[in-house]
Amino acid sequence: MTFDIWADNDFRLAAFPANIPDHSINEIAKKLEKAIDDPDMSPFVAVDAESGKVIAYSLWKYTPERSHEQWIKERDERVNSWPGAKLDLLIPMFTEEAARREKVMGSQRWWELDTLAVHPDSQRQGVGKSMMKWGQEEMEKRNLQSVIVATPRGSGLYTQFGYKEIDSWGCDLRPYGGPGIYTNTLFVKFPKDPQIHA
Repeated sequence: MTFDIWADNDFRLAAFPANIPDHSINEIAKKLEKAIDDPDMSPFVAVDAESGKVIAYSLWKYTPERSHEQWIKERDERVNSWPGAKLDLLIPMFTEEAARREKVMGSQRWWELDTLAVHPDSQRQGVGKSMMKWGQEEMEKRNLQSVIVATPRGSGLYTQFGYKEIDSWGCDLRPYGGPGIYTNTLFVKFPKDPQIHA
């Protein structure tokens, strides 16, 4: 039901000179299927009415409380879930991301956008915005602070929904045949009636 959402992503192309391993794409599908029965996860799948094909999917999640040790464990498990990657590129990026997310999120629970992907043939038709709108309605309903780690392509969409950039990190892809500096950005947003979730 999934498709390669990173097919033209510069970081993916550098980290995986060949295609993303099939099992890694299958893991995305398994995560979405598992989320259906998880009260802390909210999958959203858009299907083309005529063809019946999946044209977009997203996964919002209510993150668990984490200790520092749990943040490290989660980071290491994430690295190990991408066999065949150039680890000298992958590990520093994932390490930076985990450290910056921990600094902002701490041990609190947040409403986080884990994945949002729209098939290239269905982009710029409002599908992604519909998924974001649903996520924002849920955020307000649950009265949660929200966080997103964005690729360069997704940043514009998130700012349209009121997310504020608070941190960024990157790497030089030129040694790996890439075009230059690649940057990920951490965005946050707070509900209209904020409250801290211990």
